[in-house]
Amino acid sequence: MFFRDKQRLSVTYLFTRTMHRRLTALARVIKGYMSPGLLSDYLRVAAVSIALGLIVGIANVVIHEFYHYFHLAIEHLTHTSAVFAVLLPMFGITLAYFIVTKYSTTKQSGGGSHRLLEAYHYEGGIMTGKDTFFEPLASAITIGVGGSAGFEGPSLLLGGGIGSLVAQRLNLDQDEVKRFLLSGAAAGVAAVFKAPLTGIMFALEIPYRRDLSRKAFIPATLASISSYFVSVSFLGTETIFPLIPTFHVPSPFSLLHAFMIGVLTAILGTLFVKMFDAVRRIREGLKVHRLVPPVLGGLMVGTIGLALPQVKGIGYETVDAIVSGRSVEWPLVLLVALIFYKMLLTCVTMNSGGSGGVFVPSLYVGAALGALYIRFIPVPDEQVLIVAAMASIIAAANKTLLTSVSFVAETAGPSSIIFTLVAAATSYFISRDVSFYEHVQPVNQIEEEEEAVHVLYHLIRKQKEPVDFKAINVGEIMNPDPVSLRETMRVQEALDAVQGCRARVYPVIRRNRVIGQTTLEDLLTFPENKRRLQIGFLPMEHPEVLTAEDTLEDAVHLFLKTGSDCIWIVDDVERMRLVGMVTETDLMVKLLETM
Repeated sequence: MFFRDKQRLSVTYLFTRTMHRRLTALARVIKGYMSPGLLSDYLRVAAVSIALGLIVGIANVVIHEFYHYFHLAIEHLTHTSAVFAVLLPMFGITLAYFIVTKYSTTKQSGGGSHRLLEAYHYEGGIMTGKDTFFEPLASAITIGVGGSAGFEGPSLLLGGGIGSLVAQRLNLDQDEVKRFLLSGAAAGVAAVFKAPLTGIMFALEIPYRRDLSRKAFIPATLASISSYFVSVSFLGTETIFPLIPTFHVPSPFSLLHAFMIGVLTAILGTLFVKMFDAVRRIREGLKVHRLVPPVLGGLMVGTIGLALPQVKGIGYETVDAIVSGRSVEWPLVLLVALIFYKMLLTCVTMNSGGSGGVFVPSLYVGAALGALYIRFIPVPDEQVLIVAAMASIIAAANKTLLTSVSFVAETAGPSSIIFTLVAAATSYFISRDVSFYEHVQPVNQIEEEEEAVHVLYHLIRKQKEPVDFKAINVGEIMNPDPVSLRETMRVQEALDAVQGCRARVYPVIRRNRVIGQTTLEDLLTFPENKRRLQIGFLPMEHPEVLTAEDTLEDAVHLFLKTGSDCIWIVDDVERMRLVGMVTETDLMVKLLETM
């Protein structure tokens, strides 16, 4: 009896001691998280984010109401005479162009997301009060007169501008200013679509084509939710597209359709982006008075809109008709025309002087493609396929996979989520790095030196007299005598050969051909007892190469795309004989010289 009581007391004592240690450790962790500095940071971020969302929500309601009544007045005039239908888009787009070039600091019309990404990557997240007011106003005018653009453009610009101004007013550091710029934009997206999760995903995805801006998650979440509540309080909870009422469990056969939709939208999304870039290049190549492009673009919008009114403006009514099944009687030629002319008018509107977004036009084109698909290949769940096509073309052309899926789930209901995921993921990966925002949207988060090249290149392109990078050959800036390593060298011989060299990457040569590259870190970390091995047996990285006749623009794009430390210059991409190298430092020096 005594032995059992003593054993029971020992077990109780050990249990109590163990629990005491664990509770003490837990208390230390909680105390760390609840420390005044950390707690105050949490409270500050939460307070600023919620307040930001409320302000952006109210501002979005105001600009929405302005657009609504302005658009009603324009519609009334266009119904009275065909002349008004043609001339009002010309006057509206020209006025929008004048407002931006006269009053905004950027002096540049176009897409809202383009402007947001410029501020984020190249201007430290700074947007001025003029940009915040006049650029969304120009977008609302553009869309109100029938310009083909999305209303998310002015909403995210307004939200991003307010977020930037609030952060500047609070004297926050540059990283926080950029964070609140994204959070304000997310709140704008959440308010205009009444979809807070879409806003959150947008803030995470839009800065990069293949990466996420994770630090914006918490402020974007709080700002999007509070903005959403303001928006639905004033504008109601009705979604912009009809909800799909029942949940469908996808069959393997239906998922094959989802894959096919992903392939088709990847192709169409790529064509849309290429058409957008082609129209932009035509606009940049015109040597005419600066008001000629908006006048011609507005006349083109008005003329095509008169013949095919479905492609003017935002196009919510047409998308609603397609999703709800009212388009089944439309002729095939009409669906094809809707796809082509919506893409064309969006490109003309945005590149001739108008402002707005490309998110909603992408939805429109995707919906029309989905309707066209089911005409040729009947499927049981037509609505599900159409909304999947809408999401997957956004994923392809905007490089926002999670945003597109969230948008469909919140606006059309979760019934199509699995089907949409398959289609959108397929489209996102097949389309590779194609994006509307290619010049202002890096593939991944970039290192400091890469960021310097990125910013310099962008600033030079925006100069009043931009440098023709295609007129400068790589041969002018290359180092003609790089240190190289033979494939048959032993590791220790290679280390001896690079002593005193400042480079960290070296080309590996076989019979005067570049076959790969290795780094100083790889050589140093190789086990000492195996340093008698030849470096040809080591894992080698793929070498990035150009010829001496390639241009400075080719070099900049290759650096930004691959993140390489250096590019090897060869006599010919077939022979691969090494003739020189170009480093990031060489590139930066040349870019600084051209400023």
